Amino acid sequence: MTEQRYPFFANTDCEQFPCHEGIPADQFNCAFCYCPLYALGPDCGGDFRYTRSGTKSCENCAKPHKGTNGIDLVGEHWPKLKALACSNNAGMRRYSVNFTDSVDDISRFADAAELEKFCKTYGLSGVELMHLQGWVCDDWSVPPSLVNGLHLVCMEDWMELDRTLVKAHYAQQFDYAFARDADYMVVHASYTPMASIEALFAGVDDWLVIDEFAALINELLADRKPGPWLLLENLWWSGLNLKDPALTKHLLDSIEYPRCGLMFDTGHYFHTDFGIKTQEAGLAAINAMLDAHEQAIPGFMNFVKGIHLQQSLAGDYAEALLADPPQFSADTDERNGQMYEIAFKMDRHEPFTCEGVRQLVDRIDPRWVTLEYITSSREQLQDYLQRGTAALGFEQQPRATITPETAGKE
Repeated sequence: MTEQRYPFFANTDCEQFPCHEGIPADQFNCAFCYCPLYALGPDCGGDFRYTRSGTKSCENCAKPHKGTNGIDLVGEHWPKLKALACSNNAGMRRYSVNFTDSVDDISRFADAAELEKFCKTYGLSGVELMHLQGWVCDDWSVPPSLVNGLHLVCMEDWMELDRTLVKAHYAQQFDYAFARDADYMVVHASYTPMASIEALFAGVDDWLVIDEFAALINELLADRKPGPWLLLENLWWSGLNLKDPALTKHLLDSIEYPRCGLMFDTGHYFHTDFGIKTQEAGLAAINAMLDAHEQAIPGFMNFVKGIHLQQSLAGDYAEALLADPPQFSADTDERNGQMYEIAFKMDRHEPFTCEGVRQLVDRIDPRWVTLEYITSSREQLQDYLQRGTAALGFEQQPRATITPETAGKE
């Protein structure tokens, strides 16, 4: 029987040797100087930590360097390594925070360099930008290097509007996204009438909305060469709400643009069931929804290219509204303003922090994760990011101090 030999060598001439403590020199194996388990992130089995910048540090891990431990660990984790090698998101996940080019967000930072430093502090590679044409602050602009993707400005009541106006709006949005050469562009695949509280929640037939939406998108993108990924976002309104896997599949099959996927908004899914009153219940509902979609759609997770990671527990608020509907203005603009105020009170976009959030992100394995929050100040944003990144396993940052004097200030 041929003796089995494992890769082993000790580079004693290396200026870093020994780079880890606690291993006798004659047992120190340098074969894993560049550890193949590093790419498994938190599932590598080593003694790692995440730094403040979100980088995985292995300086305190000696496990793969003692004798044949490294070979044994690779064998133990081989199924995960194989799955990672086959993943279309392997080693490419990028974390962002949502940002607009309006004065509300621009005024929080002196310039682009300060925004970049802020992002790196929380382990983020950049922002998901919403370009608010007509409300752009000219003090400074977000450079392309900081823009991971774009969130298009969506017309929630588009099906009841003049179709020429709707096409012109979205054509302008797509023009900007393609010119900006962003990695992806997010659009709401939904519709809600702005007539009353009852209409806001009851909506219309999901299949009708999906067919109308797909026809609109196909017409607008028919003559464009593949550019940014088109990521369709779920809401709790009519259309893509992820309640029916057959509907989700129908939408994906109906879009002709070749680079099409989903941007899964976790908080929006909470609103599909007003009985969800805790983050834990929302997480369980999400995993059940994913189970159903994986059974119905082969390779479903490969379609989920991004996550808007947030939570909004508003079941009590929604039930109270339906029980005692407010009166709305007869003026269309004023009524729309009232509707949006209600929507933002429901959809609060707060940090998703319960146990199991990191495992959810790893299960989906998206290429892009946006910590999507609604905040009134930079201090509140810092607090939200600290809590949100801690739930993902990033090294915790000093908590921002929020006082009544700073809570509403930029």
